Amino acid sequence: MKIRIEDNGKGIEKDKLNLILSPFYTTKQEREKKVGLGLPLFKMNALLTGGNFNIFSEPGKGTIVEAIFVKDNIDRQPLGKLYDTIFTLIIGHEDINFYIKISNNEKEFIIDTKVIKDELQGISLSNPDVINFLKDYIKNGLEEINLNCEKIY
Repeated sequence: MKIRIEDNGKGIEKDKLNLILSPFYTTKQEREKKVGLGLPLFKMNALLTGGNFNIFSEPGKGTIVEAIFVKDNIDRQPLGKLYDTIFTLIIGHEDINFYIKISNNEKEFIIDTKVIKDELQGISLSNPDVINFLKDYIKNGLEEINLNCEKIY
């Protein structure tokens, strides 16, 4: 199972790439405690399954984080509720455009929030009608590619 996260942000300088994998490093200045566990835990969980982890970044162009998990390894943690994760990510970060592609064998589901926002012509993603649409869209998309919306193990 491969998870790839890609952004078109400011990128990371080469000398900082090793630092961001330390649990005692964060770029978040507003935090009282200076720790950043996201990437170190992501890497650890991939490696525990016998998988792999890579991070690529180019200043001014963005960053790619890629983790491969051995799906049937006993040490692979459950993914939890994929439906809830996608929905919360989109609603909780309305200022970010997400392009999410989920593949299951030859089938794939794509959700592109930029396209959705363009269609909405300024209507907020947190509008109750839009929320209902997004919930149905995500649920139906995952079902079409034969993924259980509640849990993926």
